[in-house]
Amino acid sequence: LWCRYWRLITYDGISNPTIEWISTILLTCAFLMSALLLCTLTNFIKFHVKLVLENYTTIENLEREEGARSKFDIGRRRNWEQVFGSNPWFWWLPMHTQASRPIGDGVRWRVHYTRVIDEDEEMPHE
Repeated sequence: LWCRYWRLITYDGISNPTIEWISTILLTCAFLMSALLLCTLTNFIKFHVKLVLENYTTIENLEREEGARSKFDIGRRRNWEQVFGSNPWFWWLPMHTQASRPIGDGVRWRVHYTRVIDEDEEMPHE
């Protein structure tokens, strides 16, 4: 790609100032748009990694009270494995093999036993 670009701006070895000026503007615009996209996606990825480590969905995160922890939070490592699978080699390779499948069946999830209150039990009134 770089060779084609260089061939375009130096046609027959003669430099064309107009093409160089236009290409400089286009490359600068492309760089700025790439930087903007990188910043946006970095924040997006940071937010969703936080959700995975705390074992929240986006909706649950919006509805939760300040400082509350999810009853499904079973530890950062196990939360991560529950979403991405237990084999670290497959975390960055999105393939559906038996080894890379997430832990669980998608319907029932492990819960942290100290954060679960049986529905039949009443909360103590203070």
